[in-house]
Amino acid sequence: MGGVEPGSEKLGTRPVGRLLAAMSIPPIVTMTAQSVYHIVDSIFVARISEKALAATTLVFPIPMFLMAIAAGTGVGVGSLMARSYGEKNREKVSAVANQAYLLVIASWLVFAAFGILLTMPFLHLLTDDPELLSLASVFCTITTVGSLGAFFQFNIERILQSVGLVYQPLIFNIVGTVINIVLNPILIFGKFGFPALGIAGSATATVIGQCSAAALGLILLARAKSDVSFALRTLRFNFPIIKDIYRVGAPSIFMYGISSLSSLLMNAILMAYSVTAVAVLGIYYRLQTIIITPVFGIGQGALPIISFNYGARNIPRVRKTFILAMVSSVTAMLVGTALTQMFPQEIMSLFHASANLNEIGAFALRVISISFAMSGVSIMTANFYQSIGVGFVSFIISSLRQLVFIIPAALLLWRVFEPRYVWYCFPVAETATCLISLCLIARTFRRKLSL
Repeated sequence: MGGVEPGSEKLGTRPVGRLLAAMSIPPIVTMTAQSVYHIVDSIFVARISEKALAATTLVFPIPMFLMAIAAGTGVGVGSLMARSYGEKNREKVSAVANQAYLLVIASWLVFAAFGILLTMPFLHLLTDDPELLSLASVFCTITTVGSLGAFFQFNIERILQSVGLVYQPLIFNIVGTVINIVLNPILIFGKFGFPALGIAGSATATVIGQCSAAALGLILLARAKSDVSFALRTLRFNFPIIKDIYRVGAPSIFMYGISSLSSLLMNAILMAYSVTAVAVLGIYYRLQTIIITPVFGIGQGALPIISFNYGARNIPRVRKTFILAMVSSVTAMLVGTALTQMFPQEIMSLFHASANLNEIGAFALRVISISFAMSGVSIMTANFYQSIGVGFVSFIISSLRQLVFIIPAALLLWRVFEPRYVWYCFPVAETATCLISLCLIARTFRRKLSL
């Protein structure tokens, strides 16, 4: 089973520091690879024009919602497969995997239909600028119609992890990222005899990278020694299994969906400011993915350790794991803050920034980065409540920081102060959520985790 220790005894016996590091590094590497390709993608798109970068930001809520569906389905599939694997129910392991394939295809068809039929009506809600509409519609249509690879990529990753194969996802994610990075300048600017496709080239490179990663993932899964098998004749919807998948996966979909809705509303607010502000928001979202990667990776590593020891009532080990994860996350985010505060203009220059984009962007990055450490506290607290099976609290924390506080703060700052002060909505939201998170965790430690 790819090196998984029987009975997961390591979760209760190995030194916490080394165990947390060992379990955090693979997801950090995987997410870093995915973040790098988003950033490189934006760097090349920015060289087309500022409006091209703004166009990809306008449609950003759609791939975010796509990720919500893919990731949530993957979480449900992985959880159900892992439980079936632990029960030694080989037939159900394959049945769940087959349902994952069907759900992937069904989800892709829905997003492809959206891309073909509803892209322009959606974009007209945000802008009437003909150039923005043209650029954004091309990018959105290609990435949604070509999203089959993205859905497969997420689900194959979870399937492999659920049967104990944690390093194969690293391989195909890195391969997909490299292919995307290599193809971006070739297809955007027309190198080596290829036509210059502009923003369509960026979208096409993204789709090819995702499909390549998914194809390699399928090959690795087929060659792996696991109980997952595929039989076309038995490929039909099994609604009890689908219900079990989404019973676990639905909270993840809602949590990712909040990000998508928040992005959509922020785009609408900033469009009244300027197209440049929308482009800045797009740059921040891409940078955020790599800055926050250590926090999510540490969270993924800590989750099974905390869950196992909470179930075993090894409270000292639960507390030690959580505190180490929290300190590590806040430290990583403070490093991100320091780099952003010191080099905002250098960061903006990566995106071929005009003088106006550089000025607005450098100011925005300095303001937003104030809140990085506080977001680390909130994210790790939400992760902790997932670990002990209190998913509702995790959902509330995510809702507070990404929707409940940030959007009203943005609207208030927009109307009361100068438009450029709208960026302070991020520190406001993160500060409020951080304080609530600390109160919640202190209460939980006092009542449930007292030594």
